[in-house]
Amino acid sequence: MRRAAPAVAGALCAALAAAGCGVGPGKDVGQVRLLVTRDYGATILVPTTTEDVKETDDVLRVLDRHADVGTRYSGRFVQSVNGIEGGRSDGRLVDWFYSVNGIEPAIGSTDYELGDGDRVWWDHRDWTAAMRMPANVGAFPEPFLHGYEGERHAVVLDCHAPPGCVGARSRLEEAGVPLAGAAEPDAIRILLGPWPLVRRDPTAKLVEAGPSISGVFARFVRGPDDWRLELLDERGEVDSVRHSGAALVAAIRDGDGPPVWLVTGLGPEGVRDAAGLLDEETLAGKYAAGPGGEALPAR
Repeated sequence: MRRAAPAVAGALCAALAAAGCGVGPGKDVGQVRLLVTRDYGATILVPTTTEDVKETDDVLRVLDRHADVGTRYSGRFVQSVNGIEGGRSDGRLVDWFYSVNGIEPAIGSTDYELGDGDRVWWDHRDWTAAMRMPANVGAFPEPFLHGYEGERHAVVLDCHAPPGCVGARSRLEEAGVPLAGAAEPDAIRILLGPWPLVRRDPTAKLVEAGPSISGVFARFVRGPDDWRLELLDERGEVDSVRHSGAALVAAIRDGDGPPVWLVTGLGPEGVRDAAGLLDEETLAGKYAAGPGGEALPAR
């Protein structure tokens, strides 16, 4: 969930999970997928499961049917899943967070109205370096197919590298993603091209500020001679540095605005590599992907 002010961050560090109280099973909503992991998707606790849900179901109820869930604050916060607790680990802050269709909601898990095709991901992670992870790529091809927060959005491919654009468009079409011909105010944009061009977009440029600002555990840094891509671990520290040919696929969200997907890299090779990563199997359960589909944060 999205955190409020630092003064209450400790109380809000787990996903809000107020117990719902519907009467009867309710009408069919459709099918929803659930994935439960820890450590930024490194360990799968509950493999991807698809189930039929009713309108009286919510994100917490779906989780509770597949895992042993412990709550605090009168049942309003998820404290543990299958015995894995939130709180502190080795002096660092760890908790349970959820996202739906690659978007971290600003509301509690019992307030989110599920829709047909939604993909729910619960992850137990260290949030010391990044309090918020507003968007991720782990639910691809969502949110392009069913939108987020109950609304569908147009999808626009904004291409700055024609060769890579062909491959990206092909992969998106194979995934059933409908692409709009022109940008709309609330459209989900996919920015494809070399980083020096993609960074001209104000939202995309947030990546350069690091995970505490962007929620992406990678950052492009301009050196005296060229650009480099720093891949970061969960502590926000540099794990490795890549130069020409490096690729990055990430999602970023500025405030409440629509998510912006970055399919970018250093040089033509990096852009082509990034376009080739637009694949459900490659991106599943990842917050972002680096060269060759490497999961980020780096492990």
